[in-house]
Amino acid sequence: MKKMNYNISFCVFLFLCIFPSSIVGDTQSLITKICLQTDNFSFCRGVFVAHLYTPELDIKGLTQIALTQTLAYASNTRTFIQRAKDAERDPNTKNLYKICESGYGFLLDQFSNANLDFAKGDYKSMNFLVGKCERFVNDCQDVLGSSVPELSKKNLENRVLVKMSLVSGQLIVK
Repeated sequence: MKKMNYNISFCVFLFLCIFPSSIVGDTQSLITKICLQTDNFSFCRGVFVAHLYTPELDIKGLTQIALTQTLAYASNTRTFIQRAKDAERDPNTKNLYKICESGYGFLLDQFSNANLDFAKGDYKSMNFLVGKCERFVNDCQDVLGSSVPELSKKNLENRVLVKMSLVSGQLIVK
């Protein structure tokens, strides 16, 4: 009987840790719905929870968080790539960094425009622009990410953020 009580207590504790009561049910269910469609549920959820400016957010508020954080992370990643490229002595590796730098430049351009479309309420155009962006991250990972562990981690995070933006944006137009 004690073991069963322990298991129930542990499950309740785990549930409260994963789904804190400070997030209202509808917001939590939207976050879960979005994050289940990404490659890293806990990273996705952590980004949303860390940037909630109110416990109750609708899908537009969550999309705004996803777009903003994608721009921030992609900008940080591009800066990392530029510094690594500048420090690199091998010309072949330097060229691979240039591919990543270019891809993240395109991603930032697309997301800047998507952010403007979001502000105008043009969600279909926003989704069209965001939908192009995962390939830029994947291209970087394909050419260089696996040989640079920190870049590989950044690529994974950016891929999750792009997917968060896409999924949340698609939920707006449904």
